[in-house]
Order: sequence, then C-alpha cells, then structure tokens
Amino acid sequence: MDLDVAEEQMWWRLKAGRGGVLEDDWLEQKIVTTGWGGAAGDYREQSPEEFRNGDPSDLQASKFVGHHDDGMRAGDVVVAYAPGKGHISGIGTVGEIQYNEDRVWRHLSESEAADAMVQDHYYWRPVTWFDLGTPVRVPDLSERFRVNGADQIPTPGTLSQFGTLSSDRDRIVSLVEEVRNAETVTPSGPGFGPDQEAEMQEWLAANIQTLGLQNARREFRTDVGRIDILAEDDNSETVIEVKRGRAGDRALGQLLGYMGARTDEVNRQITGILVAEDFTSRIERAVTALDRVSLYRFNVDVSIEPMNT
Repeated sequence: MDLDVAEEQMWWRLKAGRGGVLEDDWLEQKIVTTGWGGAAGDYREQSPEEFRNGDPSDLQASKFVGHHDDGMRAGDVVVAYAPGKGHISGIGTVGEIQYNEDRVWRHLSESEAADAMVQDHYYWRPVTWFDLGTPVRVPDLSERFRVNGADQIPTPGTLSQFGTLSSDRDRIVSLVEEVRNAETVTPSGPGFGPDQEAEMQEWLAANIQTLGLQNARREFRTDVGRIDILAEDDNSETVIEVKRGRAGDRALGQLLGYMGARTDEVNRQITGILVAEDFTSRIERAVTALDRVSLYRFNVDVSIEPMNT
C-alpha cells in the first residue's frame, strides 16, 4: 500500500515496547498495542470521563483508546519505532480500538513479556502498514531525523500527536521520503534467520551459475574492504555485493568502491552486481547510467531475477 492520507488525519509516534521487543509481532500481526490494561481495566466498562480522569498514568491509554479530545482515531497514521534497535519499524494507518486480555506474542515468551513490561498490552489497533520498505535504521536517515541519539525520531513522546498533515506537511513528507529511499533492515522472524545476509552470500557463492558466472570466492580482501563474492574467469571479474532488506545509496557506493579497487589491482574487465531483497527507487534509476552494474533481487523462495537487463 502506497502512502495516501488525508490532511485531517493525525500522526502519532508509538514505540514498539521497551527495547523494541514488539517490533516483530507488530509487523507480523499488523497491529500496534499499548499497556496499562492491568491498571486501567476494560475501557468498554467505563465512561470516557471515568477512564480519562482516573490515575494520571492512564492518560496514555486514554489517548490510545480515543477517550480523549485529542485521542487517536481510526484512520490516523502511526510512526512505529524500535528504541534500542535504532529502527523506524513502520508507518501505517490504524483501525478501530480493540481490547484483548488474551493477547499472544509470537516472538516473546511470557517471562520475556513480563521483563519488558508488555504483558498487559490489552489495548490494540489493527494497522495497514504502508509499502515503504520499512523498517529502516534511524542513523541512515538525515541528521534532522535524529534526536538525543540514534534511536529517536523528531516527534513528541510516545502517544503524542505531532500535528495534522497540513500543519506539519514539510516534516512528515520529508520523513516519509527519507524512509522510502533508505536501506531497510530485516527484523528477526521467519526467513533465513539472524545471519540472513551471510546465508544469502553462502547460497549465492554455491549457486553462482544462476548469475551466469563461475569460480566464486567469498570475503575477498581489497584495500577498501572485503568483497562479499568475487567471480572471475580468464579475462574478467565480477564484484558481487549482497544486502538483506532493501539496498540504497550506501550499498551501491560500497559496490563501486570495490570495483574501483579491483580496477586498480588487475588488468581485467570489472563488472558489478548488487543483490538484495529490494532496492530504493533512486538506486534503480542510478544503475541505468552505469553500464557495468546490474541489480538482482533475492527472493525468499531462494531464487534471483534480473532487474535491469
């Protein structure tokens, strides 16, 4: 789903639990949640006035539930982030408020949920995540999107509004554009696992013929760093850079640097291949001006397809 929101929609920042422990569940289950359920109780059994005028700590829950003049509403936009991981986890629109005391975390044990203080996240909303390639690392965004270190993004605290799209249009649009063109990271969960990039490299090296190449060597050292895979024959070499998630400017820069290093070291034709699960639109356009660089998308069903041949 592409970004398409109305100007009256409100935007919110919401952290995915302490240390970002809920990121995988939020993205996989397409939800956002908040706590205080054990203390505040079932909002459905209280009037809005009773709910929001209870203990001061219930204010956050009141806003999330919508029992507040400036509370969250269905159709509002949430920017979810994972503190401790330095991620913007995703951006999406929320649905109607729900209550569930039997929430099951697929990526946390009961003890882990208790340690992270997310065992009482009874309030939740379904989310339609925008197709922006998230999650992305905050340190990979521009300086204006880093506040008090790498983990924070410049919006008010958890469950605070940061304006309608019309009043904060420049900031929101620029944030979304930065996210759209940033390299993504792959959270833990189904797939190749925590060492996914290394496993992708291993598979490609063992199946180098799928790229029409031969004689693959991994972790080839140059004076500017190690090449993921170097394929060579008598007259040419191909430098292959492998990235999990979505590859952007930095990945292309690495590839070109390695290609330049090999050009200085050997008298052969040097070409380059960037392999990733996806690519930013800027990279797809950039390679149209580079005759010796190709893009290949690595699919989770373990196959590759040419992007610009």
